[in-house]
Amino acid sequence: MAPEDLHSYVEHTDGQRDFASLAFDWNISPDALLQLDAEYQTKEQRSAPGYQLLGGTRLPHHASPKKLLAHQSGSKPVTTDALNLYGNFEYRFSDTWKGNISASRSRVVIDDYSSFAWGCYGSASCANAAVPNYFSPEGDYDIYDFRSPDDTRRNDEVQAVFTGAFVTGGLDHELSVGALRYRQADQQAPPAAHQQPPLRAKYSF
Repeated sequence: MAPEDLHSYVEHTDGQRDFASLAFDWNISPDALLQLDAEYQTKEQRSAPGYQLLGGTRLPHHASPKKLLAHQSGSKPVTTDALNLYGNFEYRFSDTWKGNISASRSRVVIDDYSSFAWGCYGSASCANAAVPNYFSPEGDYDIYDFRSPDDTRRNDEVQAVFTGAFVTGGLDHELSVGALRYRQADQQAPPAAHQQPPLRAKYSF
């Protein structure tokens, strides 16, 4: 088990990660072996949005890479919880024949939150633009609050393999027979980008 402090060069985006893992091997008999592995990780850290072109044509000059655009003190960080489980049982029938069956599960839950700068729909200088998906010529931008909680992804796998060696007609043979079953499931709530009430800001040097 180990904690980690995540230090970013972008202000207000420091994070935290906690990690734990466990490995277990059990020799049930001289011919039977059971292996179990478990790993858990949780991480939270704010995302850092990028700059856009001024008026859709000019690069922002003197933009600081340390500044977090659209920072809102109440915005939530991106949170990730991951769990990985693995088990394997191996049995040796003889010196040349053995079989094993393994199973694994990987599950990740992501709460994706982001306060980000996008477009200049609320700026007077962008009023006549059809789709002003850029900063205004003066550096104004709108602030959106993106929320996509409980994005869950799960992978399950089961595999059985039987291997061995034999000799026929003076020739050595190796045989491997197996079966694999894999399942993937994704569950996600509809994401939303809120702008209630409209927020506007300007990037500074």
